Amino acid sequence: MGWDARYRLDSHGPWLTCRVIDVSLNGAALELPENAYAPRSRLIFLELQWGAETRGVALRADVRSLTFGPNGRHRIGVMFVNVTSVEHQFLLDMIERSGEIPRDRGAH
Repeated sequence: MGWDARYRLDSHGPWLTCRVIDVSLNGAALELPENAYAPRSRLIFLELQWGAETRGVALRADVRSLTFGPNGRHRIGVMFVNVTSVEHQFLLDMIERSGEIPRDRGAH
């Protein structure tokens, strides 16, 4: 799994590119571009979009871990904060469409 996304360090800061390397209903693993600085704050904003035909969502996320990948780039683990029902459904649809979970498991 992996697709391009954007993040920013505060609600008014510039959007920066990143790569989602794993996602769940609770959080995500992100790989930052080469020469990107690791977030200094715990809270970031993450914009996810699944395909050109769908609208994306911007989620608030708490940075929980920071490591380096085999390619030397920063990897951060985030946990989503105060997810709305619309955001939850978007995540569920995105995970189902990526083939991570069977379609019939999504109902809660």
